[in-house]
Amino acid sequence: MKNIYKIQFISFALLFLALRGISYAQNRTELGGNFAIQFGHLTLIELSPRIGYWFTNYLVGGIGGRLIWMDDKRQGGYTGSIYGMNLYSRIYPAHNYYLHGEFVRISNAIPAGGGVVYRIWSDGLLLGVGYVQRLSENSAMNLSLLWDVLGQKNFPYSNPIINAGVITRF
Repeated sequence: MKNIYKIQFISFALLFLALRGISYAQNRTELGGNFAIQFGHLTLIELSPRIGYWFTNYLVGGIGGRLIWMDDKRQGGYTGSIYGMNLYSRIYPAHNYYLHGEFVRISNAIPAGGGVVYRIWSDGLLLGVGYVQRLSENSAMNLSLLWDVLGQKNFPYSNPIINAGVITRF
């Protein structure tokens, strides 16, 4: 299990260095993240940093991480944290509006009898739309409305998913 984390960390570090090197020549790298919150039978608070690269003036793609605190009343009252990674892409058909696609892989904690917790990996495919508003020359705020189209049983999100975040381009 530790080897998986090492591979993910090394892959993320290499991607970051490669994209950072490219950014000096082309100023196409962005660093940002989202904050998500959800209430109900499943309550969660999420922080998800990400790094992206602008392939054209209308297409950005990248990789990110997720750290989520949750209180899941559906699963016998489990409270704890889960983590994961994602690949995302955004297409900007209009100046401030975008179409968003994101594949998410999450290590989810599942309570078993007697309070024992085990972890499983669950996947999600989030599709939706968003709006971005410039805050300064190199930073912006975004708001996304997403829908998980895979609907796996142990995926920690309920539809719809609303994310807000800040992006810095350098």
